[in-house]
Amino acid sequence: MKHTLTVMRYNLSDSLRPTAIFFSIYTAFVLLNALLSYLLPGGNTVGSDLAILIFLFVCGVVGFRYNFFFAMANNISRRDFFLGTALSGLLPSIGSAAVMIVINRLISLFYPMPTLYTLCFERERLVFGPDGIAIVAQSAGKEALTLLMSFLFLAVLGFSIYLVGFFISALFYRMNKLLRMTLWIIPWLLVVLLSLLWPTLPQSFTGSVIRFFAAILGITSHSAWPAMGTAMVLALLLTFCGWLLTRRAVLKK
Repeated sequence: MKHTLTVMRYNLSDSLRPTAIFFSIYTAFVLLNALLSYLLPGGNTVGSDLAILIFLFVCGVVGFRYNFFFAMANNISRRDFFLGTALSGLLPSIGSAAVMIVINRLISLFYPMPTLYTLCFERERLVFGPDGIAIVAQSAGKEALTLLMSFLFLAVLGFSIYLVGFFISALFYRMNKLLRMTLWIIPWLLVVLLSLLWPTLPQSFTGSVIRFFAAILGITSHSAWPAMGTAMVLALLLTFCGWLLTRRAVLKK
């Protein structure tokens, strides 16, 4: 446990500067948008929460290689390295989600800035007009619940995406150049193949597939809980695969 915390502290301290730079750029961006919205009425910032998800994914991707060198150089077991690196995304995900919600609320005082949660699960509150997006007001209790769900949705999604990035990094670390190129090509081939075959498949099958994904992503129920649960289950499965890759990983130059 001591070595796990050591890896966590090392990873967190190493990510402080990039995180500060990210939020500085993000804050400058939304403030500039707020100014432009004031000068040119009708502007909106929609889906800016995606920025933190991309940032956490990148943190997960870069977190494996350098931390692995640090762990092996300090005689830290692969188990402690794996747990420390995987859990290193928890605090940044929670903290980043909280900061993003605070920034969102402050900017929303000047012009509409719907959160990712509102865009996905509260679209009935959004009014699309020629002057941009307006958000329908609600009671204080419902507004507090929306803020809580926005925070939880962003935190869970951020941590899940961090774990996915960590798995991808571990997978690429274990592969040679040929396998890496193959892994990059296969998803695109699958997308092309699926787009060609999808119209030829029976409607009963395609309809069942669509209903299944709509259910696990919370589209059918208009609830974020199925989406958060699906994201965490998928991330944990990939994390377990990442552990299998880490167990026999060796140092590379």
